[in-house]
Amino acid sequence: LVACATVRLWLPSLGLLVVLVLSHSRGGLLGVCCAATALAFAKSWKLGAAIALSGALFIGTLAYLGAASDNAERLGIWADTINGITIFGHGLGSFRYVFPDYASHINIILGTRPDHAHDDFLEILFETGIVGGFFALIAFGVILARGRHYAETLIVICTAGLGITNFPFHIPSTLFLAAFAIGRVLRLDSLYREHNVSGISLRGQLCIEGRAVHTGVGTEI
Repeated sequence: LVACATVRLWLPSLGLLVVLVLSHSRGGLLGVCCAATALAFAKSWKLGAAIALSGALFIGTLAYLGAASDNAERLGIWADTINGITIFGHGLGSFRYVFPDYASHINIILGTRPDHAHDDFLEILFETGIVGGFFALIAFGVILARGRHYAETLIVICTAGLGITNFPFHIPSTLFLAAFAIGRVLRLDSLYREHNVSGISLRGQLCIEGRAVHTGVGTEI
């Protein structure tokens, strides 16, 4: 949905939004809300605050109307994950195997044994510790800072928002899309810093260079 919206494919975006709302996907709606809030804040902090508040109320209502057992289990997983956070963590990929040592709020014998924390940042903290979480925040901040002018950054923000209640960085499809968007952001920023010395907008410059390649004018991009 966010990827379609960034390239202004409004009809598919509207259809996907309807499907997302009807599916009651709280994580998906949270991701879209985070992207929409970031886009609105770039224009007006009041508009951004209004979208954030409206989204929080709507998603909160869906969570309240949902299954109480599902909400309780998710909160229990988060609480037990927090209990297992250390300075240096337990190692990459260790969550599924080490989490049972800290499971006091959910029954992993009679219930479900989670493979992930349903919060990617909490899982990063669990596996890499406070030190790893600190560097992860720095990396995310660098991406946002370098990509603040590019629509592809909204995909990264959406994926991070989805990661608050889910694990998109452990699912190949969402991980690939986020990695592709991050690569685009960093590449566009590099082109901007290297070539944008005449005041021409980056997207305008890329269009000019693209036409030069198709018409045989110029030798490189």
